[in-house]
Amino acid sequence: MNQFSFSRPKELDDRLKKLDAHHGGEGSVYNDHQHLAIKIFNAKEVNVARKERKVRKLIQQSRMVGYNEAMVPLEPVTVNGHFVGYTMKYVKDAVDLDRIAEKTFMGKKDLKDNLRLMIKIAQAVEKIHNTGMIIGDFHPGQVLVSNGNISFVDTDSWGWMGQSHELGPDLKCLPFYVDPRSRDFSCRDVVVKHYSKASDFYSLAVIAFYVLTGEHPFGGVYQIDTKMSKELRARNQLSVLGEHDIKIMKGKTWEAWMTDELKEAFLDIFERGKRYNIEVALSNQLMELQYCKRHKGYYNSAYKNCPVCSFRSGKNALSTTNNFSENLFLSNTDIKKVYDYRTYLNKVGEVVRVNERGEEIRKSVKGFGKIETYFFDDERYMIKIKPLNFFQKIGKGGNVENACYVHLYKEETEIEKIFVSNKATVRIYGNCLFYVEDKTHTLKKLTVLNGDVKITDIAKKQTDFEYVATTNSKYAIISKHQNGIEIDIDGKCTVIPGQRPLIMKYDAISNMWIWISKVSNSKYNTIVFRRGKQVIQTTDINYDSMNLQGSVFHRATLCLASDGKMISVMPYVVNMPISKVITESMISVISKDSTLELKQISKNRSELYVLNADRNVYKFVM
Repeated sequence: MNQFSFSRPKELDDRLKKLDAHHGGEGSVYNDHQHLAIKIFNAKEVNVARKERKVRKLIQQSRMVGYNEAMVPLEPVTVNGHFVGYTMKYVKDAVDLDRIAEKTFMGKKDLKDNLRLMIKIAQAVEKIHNTGMIIGDFHPGQVLVSNGNISFVDTDSWGWMGQSHELGPDLKCLPFYVDPRSRDFSCRDVVVKHYSKASDFYSLAVIAFYVLTGEHPFGGVYQIDTKMSKELRARNQLSVLGEHDIKIMKGKTWEAWMTDELKEAFLDIFERGKRYNIEVALSNQLMELQYCKRHKGYYNSAYKNCPVCSFRSGKNALSTTNNFSENLFLSNTDIKKVYDYRTYLNKVGEVVRVNERGEEIRKSVKGFGKIETYFFDDERYMIKIKPLNFFQKIGKGGNVENACYVHLYKEETEIEKIFVSNKATVRIYGNCLFYVEDKTHTLKKLTVLNGDVKITDIAKKQTDFEYVATTNSKYAIISKHQNGIEIDIDGKCTVIPGQRPLIMKYDAISNMWIWISKVSNSKYNTIVFRRGKQVIQTTDINYDSMNLQGSVFHRATLCLASDGKMISVMPYVVNMPISKVITESMISVISKDSTLELKQISKNRSELYVLNADRNVYKFVM
């Protein structure tokens, strides 16, 4: 009898609760960290009957064909005879291609290793096609890498060539990697019409360029239309390889090493409408690489001498010591005080709001007294926080030392005025204003829709509390509890014995929160939460001499400022040596007193802003 056939749901639950879980849109994957993983579908999100037909056929086919580079289903999982999921092999110590591309961008991955990896993936795509299958939703998160070996995941979303919807690939997608020919752009939402071998070849090329260069082929800023999305750029064939006046953060770093053959292959697919497997161009590229010991990087063997070093020796301005001056976003020349990464007070008392290129787009007179001015992401809306004047204090009575009025403006017209008893509780995230109504201990959110102001209650407590909110309206509330400190994340509460709280931060990409508190003089408690549930807790990480207050949480990694470098702490790998958990990136413009701020620009990319005490602001893409 199949060991994964259960007579009652409780039997399955008892089996799964002993395993670690990763929850996704279609369901949850459980693993024992040894050899086995179990995927259980969410019946509310997927057509389980359709999944069963595909999974059973894939199991049968894989026994005849063999998919060494894919986590194909091994056995169905059933409860009382009903299909609920399947088992597959577990890959230890794996990372996805997104993580590898990120390291490429930061200069931490060897180009030859990445080329060998992409050649394996290109060859695997050919094998998959030869078995009559289409990958479909093909993006960097679909391939795991462990010790140089690759494993395709989510194989239940694959489909067979020429089959109907029932056995065809799932029509879902990550928009930045899907062939624009497969999209229906007449629909407001992202709609996929079909997938094919050709669309797999397109996605392969996008992934290969991303992994090898650290840049998306349709990334950067298109100067003619700065708001054009990656998807529309792809549809209009405007890649970073062409001559389209596109500005990217680190410049065209591939020009020294990329062969004409590989560049033409990318241009064929991105800009000329062709679709084919670029495996041959990748293999030839690998043979044409030369390594330069001087600048510790690769170049194309077509050059007699290293073009990077030749250029540097002819241009004294290009020093080998990188001071990141090209990343200067706001200069301290005209800045009196920096409010956030895109807002500052100039020397004549005006609050200035700039766009993603540092160009002024809004300006407001600060006013007299201790008035503070902030902007929504929609710069038409502006907040002014004004302390109470003498007569207002008399009228309110009681302790109103920290009280204020919050004024909301559209352009220059005031559309809302709110009294807040404690100014410290007022925060602006994205297009939302959050504050605490002191008398009722209620966290409130103000939003504006079509010019109408809407105020909603987010959470209510019995006592005073601190809180952290996010641009997508998630929240964490920290309050006193009889047994210590209570952390309420979106309504799910965890009590921690008395410790001194230091930071609580959120990462939208991994959907995780990180909490750090001080247990003793040299001991810290680090907890990572996902969907309100504690997934990791450790006291092994020491944050002495690190700037926790100015840190950011990005891709489940805590980034902290230190003198001349950024320190990355990865608490989700606490079972690894400390040298693997904490890494350093040399960025000379960062000091220990720097404040780091993040602005998410896509599902996989964010802009890092470094706010320095000298009022210079620098920008990097992560």
